[in-house]
Parts: sequence; C-alpha cells; structure tokens
Amino acid sequence: MTKIIIEGHNKLSAVSEAFSAEYPYLRLDFFSKPHDNLEGNTFDEKLDSDTTVEECGGTPTMLEIDKEMTVSELESEIKEKLNLNVQVFRKSGKVWLETTTTDVWTLEHQNSRGEEASKA
Repeated sequence: MTKIIIEGHNKLSAVSEAFSAEYPYLRLDFFSKPHDNLEGNTFDEKLDSDTTVEECGGTPTMLEIDKEMTVSELESEIKEKLNLNVQVFRKSGKVWLETTTTDVWTLEHQNSRGEEASKA
C-alpha cells in the first residue's frame, strides 16, 4: 500500500508526481469540474499543475492507495478526501489516454497495460 501525505501548500503537480512514482505508466490530472462515468473532461477544465491543493479548495490528508483499487475508486477517494476532481491517464507509447472506458480496472492492471503499450 502506498501512502501519500498531501499538504495544502503542495502543488497539484507534486501530488501527481508522488502517485506516478509508484505507478510510472499512470498520471493524475486535476479538473475544475467532475466527470461522469465513462466520460472525460475537456482540456479547458484542466487545472494548472502549479496550483496548490489549498487554492483548489482541497484539504490536507493522507491518501492510502492500494494496487488493487480500481481507477474509479481512486478518483472517488480523491474527490471525497481532497475535494478535487481527478482523472487518471495511462501512457500508451508517446501519448496519454484517459482511462474513461477502463475505470473498472485496478491500478496495477492499468499500469501494466501502460508499460506493455509503451514498450511495444
């Protein structure tokens, strides 16, 4: 289990980097609006990565992330604990794909698929 301590002064980029340190083929992007199941966000809704958690209305917390969590569970937990809208992206070669249609996959499975697609 990975534990990420998030302080109010942390930039969104730092949160994403801490997550990607454990899951190098996944990344977190934060948005001003929530997204529905099986849907993504638009580019203009993306928050600047230099924005702090506090500036977004997020609260300090500790995230406990298990490799068996689904993407949907992680996104819900971040919304619940940090009050931030997040979308997980998976690396595929040189591009990043929104995981909207595979939100039921575990983080471990998503990361493995990203690794396979990036090495192909």
